[in-house]
Amino acid sequence: MLRFIASVYRALISLLATGFLAGTIAGGAFMLSTGTGSTAIAVGLIVLGPLVVVLVFGTLAILIQNNELLHRIADAQGGRKPGLFNSRGRKVQHLDTAEERAEPRLRA
Repeated sequence: MLRFIASVYRALISLLATGFLAGTIAGGAFMLSTGTGSTAIAVGLIVLGPLVVVLVFGTLAILIQNNELLHRIADAQGGRKPGLFNSRGRKVQHLDTAEERAEPRLRA
């Protein structure tokens, strides 16, 4: 069910991004061709509209792709749970706490 929701979300993001991109360009072209509103606003919609769409929806696309890559990495590593392996990939018996670690004492 969760994968289905994620795929629907991914498809909706693509549709929304395409719609906003087409809408900003079409709106700016309409304003420019009919002469309604300011020319600067029309050119701003044509030029800056796609940049804002890429900025906002590009960030979402990167987040979605990052999540997929992290899941692939976790699956390739055998689905390790955090805290059961040290930084070298060796299995540890238990997690060290601050009290168990032997810290050197500072001399005054």
